[in-house]
Amino acid sequence: MAIGDWEQCNPGLPRSRWNRPEGTMRPNGDIMLTRATWDMLGQPEHALVYYSRRAETIGVKPIRAKIRDTFPVTPHGKHGGRIIRAASLVEQFPIRLAHPIRFHSATIDRDGILNLDLSTAPRAGTPRSRTQKPALGQGQVRPAIIDL
Repeated sequence: MAIGDWEQCNPGLPRSRWNRPEGTMRPNGDIMLTRATWDMLGQPEHALVYYSRRAETIGVKPIRAKIRDTFPVTPHGKHGGRIIRAASLVEQFPIRLAHPIRFHSATIDRDGILNLDLSTAPRAGTPRSRTQKPALGQGQVRPAIIDL
């Protein structure tokens, strides 16, 4: 093969939650965005929130200034994430969540709207086991340490 046929492959960024759009949603309608997602949206202070019944998708459109029907995008957590408190989303539309969900496959379309697909969103986090070991309490004996 001639040297002119080769094309260089660049390593790019590894796929991680810190360099792609991602978020979570709680059953009460709170939408949390990672810092990277907020940066990709242009660090908006407000957002319009949409819902597509046909696609079962939530849309978040960044807005610079507060206008009618916008939701504030406020700081959340210690790593620069943001939260949109959209309780009216679950009140107005048929969105019923039994547990928080994570949007791993969020996309930003050509209109700059963050698309959060409810139909593909898995449960966020790991449920805690109901059979966790109890902490050592009064009357319990610590296991012996045996030197060999």
